[in-house]
This record gives sequence, C-alpha cells and structure tokens, in this order.
Amino acid sequence: MTATVSTDWLGRLHNYQPRLVPDSARQAAVMVLLADSTDGLQMLLTQRSRHLVSHPGEVSFPGGNVEPYDDDLYCTALRETREETGLTETPNYVGQLDSLYAKSGIQVSAFVSHLDHLPHLVASPDEVAEVFWVPLAELLHNPPRYEMFERQGRQWRVPFFDYEQWTIWGMTGMILVNCLNVIQGSDWPGFHEEWSANPMDAD
Repeated sequence: MTATVSTDWLGRLHNYQPRLVPDSARQAAVMVLLADSTDGLQMLLTQRSRHLVSHPGEVSFPGGNVEPYDDDLYCTALRETREETGLTETPNYVGQLDSLYAKSGIQVSAFVSHLDHLPHLVASPDEVAEVFWVPLAELLHNPPRYEMFERQGRQWRVPFFDYEQWTIWGMTGMILVNCLNVIQGSDWPGFHEEWSANPMDAD
C-alpha cells in the first residue's frame, strides 16, 4: 500500500512556533519547498556543485546568505531558490521551522513554502549540480539513522536519510527532521537542544 501524508500537514506547519536562536552577525536562510504531484506531496532538494568550496557535492535545501537588499529572511530564501533552481513561480508561504547555527557560526533560518504543482526547474550550473524531488511520504515512513560526530570537543547526533542514490545529512538532515516531526507529530531526535549554541561563541 502506498504511504500517504496526513491531510493536516499544512495546518501543522503553519501553526508551528519555531525555536529561534539569537541573531548572529552572519545570517542565511533556506527554503523547504513542497509541491503537489500525481504521486503525492514532493520536497525539493539540490545537490551542490562539486566546484564549491563549502560542502561540494552534498545534498541541501536551496538557500544562501542574506544580502542587504533582501526585505527579510524569507525573501532571502526565496531569492536564493530562484537563483539556484530557476524557479519562476511564487510559492505560498507556509511557515518557519527552528533556526540553528552552522559550524561556521552562520545563523540559518528555514522556511516552508508550497506550490500546487511541480514547477519546471533548471539548475544554476555555478551553484547546483542537480535539482530533484523526493516524495515526502517516503521520508515520513523511513526514520533516519544517526551517527556521532565531534564538534567543539563534544559528540553530536547527526541524522542521515537515504533515498535512492541520495544521502541527506548534516544541517540539511537536521532541518528535515524538524520539518517531518512537525508534520507527523513524531519525536525523532532533533538538533535544537544540541546545535543551538553558536560555535563562534566557544572559548
């Protein structure tokens, strides 16, 4: 039997009260774009270009650093999504997820948006090697595996999702866990309690 997504996912994400870390001097934002399809709700992900200095070849949500002309963090996420994937439509804003700090100290905010169809996308070769969609039901019904990594002299749990040839992990995996926990009311180990400390504040 094909797995399905709960019909109240939109309301859960819209009403979610995100846990936000204090502002950092450096900020970035990512977009969790969901879209309806004949095969159910899909989630947009990208594979970063292998020529990038930061996290080359890894799977990530579209997004990037705040620019002075961005009206707010959601505008940053939407602008970066357009630049990286060629998105021309304007998705509906759904809500905000928890924020966290990347290991570089950048504060990362995550937003969810929605389209009622799968848009035509073209990856920007300078930043993105490939854009692809993952059925949300596949992620919801396959809990992540966890591995331990050292950061700031401590051990941290990092989630890994495997879908076809893709491995979704690290900060992207943590944001994904947060999103899926909200949608299905699950309690998969998340990141906020462990990853909300800014590494740039460490002694």
